[in-house]
Amino acid sequence: MDEKIIGLDKNKDIDRRLEETTKQLQREREKLMAVIRMSGDLIFEYDIAKDQMHYAGPEEGSLYCEKITEGYTEQLLREVDNRTDVVEQQLAEALHSGSPDICIELCKTDEEGNPHWMKVIGQTFYNEKKEPERVLGKVCDIDAQKKKEKELQEKSQKDSLTGLLNHSTIKQQITHRLQKMERGQVGYLIVLDVDSFKKINDTNGHLFGDAVLCSFADEMNKLFPKALKGRIGGDEFVCYVEDMPREELEEKLGQLNHCMSDRYDDDKTGLHISCSLGAAVTDGTVTDYNLLFHWADAALYQVKSREKGAYDLLEVKEGVALPGQSYLDSEENKEDEIAHKEAQFESAEDLVLFCVDLLENVPNLTSALKVISERTCSFFNIDDMICVEVNEAGPSIRYQWNREEKKNFVKRLLHPGVFEWDRIRKRADESGAAIYRQSETPDIYKEEAESVMIVMSTAAKGLKASVIFSDRHTDRTWEEEKNALCKISHQIFNRLRKLKNAEKDQRELNRKLNYDALTGLPVYNKFVDKLEAYMAANGKTGLFFVSSDFSNFQYVNEMYGYEVGDRILHDFAVALQEKCQEGILFCRVTSDHFVGVLKEDCVEDAREAYLAFTNSFVKRINSRYDQCNLVIATGLYEITENDWAVSSMMDNANEARKQCKTQKVDSAVEIYTDKIRRDLENTRAIVSGMVSAYNNKEFHAYLQPKVSLHTGKVVGAEALVRWIKADGTMVMPGKFIDIFERNGFITKVDFAILDQVMEYLHDALAQGEEVVPISVNFSRRHNEYADFVPNILKRLKDYKVPSDLLEVEVTESVFMSDLNKLTNNLENLRDRGVEISVDDFGSGYSSLNLLSKVAVDTVKLDKQFLDDTMNSEREETALTIIKYLTKMLRHLGFKVLAEGVETSEQLEMLRLADCDIVQGYFYAKPMPIGEFRTFLQEFNERDN
Repeated sequence: MDEKIIGLDKNKDIDRRLEETTKQLQREREKLMAVIRMSGDLIFEYDIAKDQMHYAGPEEGSLYCEKITEGYTEQLLREVDNRTDVVEQQLAEALHSGSPDICIELCKTDEEGNPHWMKVIGQTFYNEKKEPERVLGKVCDIDAQKKKEKELQEKSQKDSLTGLLNHSTIKQQITHRLQKMERGQVGYLIVLDVDSFKKINDTNGHLFGDAVLCSFADEMNKLFPKALKGRIGGDEFVCYVEDMPREELEEKLGQLNHCMSDRYDDDKTGLHISCSLGAAVTDGTVTDYNLLFHWADAALYQVKSREKGAYDLLEVKEGVALPGQSYLDSEENKEDEIAHKEAQFESAEDLVLFCVDLLENVPNLTSALKVISERTCSFFNIDDMICVEVNEAGPSIRYQWNREEKKNFVKRLLHPGVFEWDRIRKRADESGAAIYRQSETPDIYKEEAESVMIVMSTAAKGLKASVIFSDRHTDRTWEEEKNALCKISHQIFNRLRKLKNAEKDQRELNRKLNYDALTGLPVYNKFVDKLEAYMAANGKTGLFFVSSDFSNFQYVNEMYGYEVGDRILHDFAVALQEKCQEGILFCRVTSDHFVGVLKEDCVEDAREAYLAFTNSFVKRINSRYDQCNLVIATGLYEITENDWAVSSMMDNANEARKQCKTQKVDSAVEIYTDKIRRDLENTRAIVSGMVSAYNNKEFHAYLQPKVSLHTGKVVGAEALVRWIKADGTMVMPGKFIDIFERNGFITKVDFAILDQVMEYLHDALAQGEEVVPISVNFSRRHNEYADFVPNILKRLKDYKVPSDLLEVEVTESVFMSDLNKLTNNLENLRDRGVEISVDDFGSGYSSLNLLSKVAVDTVKLDKQFLDDTMNSEREETALTIIKYLTKMLRHLGFKVLAEGVETSEQLEMLRLADCDIVQGYFYAKPMPIGEFRTFLQEFNERDN
């Protein structure tokens, strides 16, 4: 009975706890719902393995969940159908691939058929094996934001005053429309100009002028609602109309003119508002915007030449030359109505003010000088006005205006010894004017003029210029005109001085944009332009593209400083320029990477000549900086007649350059061959299969024992990667390691090997087996990631492996990376008991100086030292180097390991050199982990 009561009490306690738990879950559910409701976002969880998507979000005031049991990513891909928008496909790939972070914008269609923008933000979570498992994230409504962006984009495409499209946008849209034209389809490109617009502004103010432009735009919209319309200048517009009968178009153009003429009509000032229009008509055979525009412009010029307030149409045909002159491009339009003023100047002062205004507001100086000369000579009844500039080459004509044609006047004027600046300047008065009357006129002028006045520049620093005025019929004194003509001339000099300064600034800007500041060589884009121009003019026969870089330049910067490094790069550029043939050039692509073109008879000549050049330069630099050890690696590609893209030439030369084994030999030049091309194809094959190989766990850890020369026991092992495909074939590291280093995939492979080593050590410890420290190679690319060290320490903790059983092995090339970051990473690992070893020491990157700056326990001598002992000519030297290098390293506190030991002679030599540990085929080749476990047990149990 008591047992039943106790049982009932337990059940009640369980019910009570269950009820409390249920209430707590409900409260947590309500909290989660409140968070989701406040965020307004749709929360999701995606199961990668099951391809299932779970949603949670506010819906009618309650939390709901929807589970898609069918393949979610497959549904997304089916939604793409035949559309060109593949954002859904990108989302599907991002979800399924396990990308760490996802941020993709989607545009979906709502129930009413309206587009609606959303942003998908997600983070991938991984299981213990670092395999992507789930994606958690949210779907945000960004429709209002996207609509605002679209509104701003549309606003940026419009002219702020008239609301029509701006110049660049209207050109782009008309070009796009023209490209879709079919033969037989009729299109009209119309250029429109408001007549007398400057006079409108001068008379009534700019506000009135703006109102006129807005009214003109309104009329265009009313008459051509479906046409493309834009404002391309102050009072110039362009319009494109399609598929409208010509009679209807002409009627509308007439209506537009009539509407504008009704806007303003002032008989007192003689000011009337009108517009002139020129149209180019195409039947679809000519669809080039620029060509059609020039034809429409020519039609506008014809209208302006005959009468304003009218229109003209020109039919454009293939192969027909552009008729007559253009209005907008002839610079007459820049002069606006000033050039054709009928009003007379009341005084010389008015003329001076007119010229000042023109020089300040007309961008094209030649156009301004044309108008100034015409109006000045008309006002003072002068026959000639010639603007002359003097430079080191002598005098030159900037602009001349002549009432009568005299062929030889200017030619004789510029004859050496005639226009003598210093002689004329001495004759000039304080205002800069030198006057020659009939009796005083030099012989060169007597044949042309009765009297001449020459105004010389004075205050215009750095400018030698003059304006020559002549009267061919009257021996005038020039006293009445001198003051005004001097003022006009000096305003011209001021404009010339500003123009020269602007041209100088532009040249300096162009130099900075087009030429490298350090080396003076052209930047890449300029180099491409110059090379393409050279090849077009001279052909490609005998041209060879070279790509060179310094194999260990980072070491130079670290050892001697960046100032010395920059000086070396500058000297190399100077040497390259001295080597350049006429028209052939080089450029600096990046820090120590140079490309260029040679001209030689054959590829071997080019190789030998360039190799001799690089060897000479390197020898000179290395003698100046004795610890430099500079090496230049160069790739050489023979340019063929079928080569057009400079980027492809450079790619081929770069691939050849990568073949140079410059870390171990002198400077080298490698020629691009069919073998390199085939290697590239193999590289592509490696890259295409690396992800699936990783997912299928085809990268296996092989262990090679390390034997102590003091005890004869195995005291460690190095983990080496082997790629074993599903069919059993093995891809050796030499085939893929360098490729993975370049594309960064090596970081995944390194940690895959570490995981296998950790699994082995964990299991061996659990089984009570003897274990030794295992060294795992890590690429220098890991230093690019902040989680490098934390990921190693996490694995030690997760697998419960003591840190002294792991040795992190880095290659000597790691010294090419950020030394500060490298030092911090290695010190963090050593502080937690992980030993550090440096592989391939002595191959070229490191030095004892650099080695002393990083935390290292073991130094592995480069295999080349042992290989040299097999060479009878270098055997004695190699033995000496190994002996003293080992002694020095041991003195500095490093353990010394020699790898690549294959013979008993090498072993004995290393024993005599007091080397600590050896590794190589003499004892064992790399083997699978299972074989190594047996090997370790048997080897260490035998009597050594």
